[in-house]
Amino acid sequence: MRLPERRRSFPPSSWIPSRLRLQAAPISLSALRLRKTPEPSIRLCWPPARGWDSNVRKCGLSAYVMEAKRQVQGEVRIESLPGNSEILVIADDSANPRYVAADLLSQAEHAGGEMSILVTVSEGLLDRVDAEVEKQLAAMRRKEIAESSLSTGGVLVLVRDVDQACEIANEVAPEHLEIQVKSPKDLVPKIRHAGAVFLGPWSTEPIGDYTAGTNHVLPTGGTARYSSALSVDDYTKKISVVEIDEEGLLAIGPPATKLAAAEGLEGHKNAIDLRLRDLEG
Repeated sequence: MRLPERRRSFPPSSWIPSRLRLQAAPISLSALRLRKTPEPSIRLCWPPARGWDSNVRKCGLSAYVMEAKRQVQGEVRIESLPGNSEILVIADDSANPRYVAADLLSQAEHAGGEMSILVTVSEGLLDRVDAEVEKQLAAMRRKEIAESSLSTGGVLVLVRDVDQACEIANEVAPEHLEIQVKSPKDLVPKIRHAGAVFLGPWSTEPIGDYTAGTNHVLPTGGTARYSSALSVDDYTKKISVVEIDEEGLLAIGPPATKLAAAEGLEGHKNAIDLRLRDLEG
């Protein structure tokens, strides 16, 4: 990244949160696609820490960031309006209740108001996870935040089979979906809506936040039904270039005039007809 000269004073890179890295990386990669253009200048606004030489005021909660993005949307391009963190775990009796509970709590600790859902075909697992959540919650430093999230967005759901579990997952369209069943890959074709999917007991969602290589800036609030993770495409734009020769216009011009006529757009039809008449003599 190339940052403005006046704001190059930063702590060691290990201090920079993972979210910043995963937002900046696609920008840098998109610049590689556009070598013929000047090197982009990436402006970074970040709440200052003690000892930083900065006049930027700290705004605190991410809700302010989202509101700021909402207010300028339409005047500048906004990659997404992310909401609270979400995780939905589909599990059967092969799942480790300690792992499931830990993964549910990993999202509940964010800021309050998060969503942590277990959907399982095993009543026994449901009870064990419920007990394990209470046990692990008691030892968390962010206990109050996690408790607040679980009180509003913590749900344990018992279903008849994994097909019903997948139906619920598609309806929720969660930011993060974990599949902890005997054969997790078998369920992937049944999943239509999720920001990211984590398969098996070792694919814990926090690894996706840091070192799995996928981008953890993901759609929330059900927007996974029509959007995807942040990527290089969010920082590039595309221009269509159309060139039609005489033969091509003779082939595709007539059906275009019919469509224009059907829509009552005489000017559109005329622009094509003029050229077709010239070509046809």
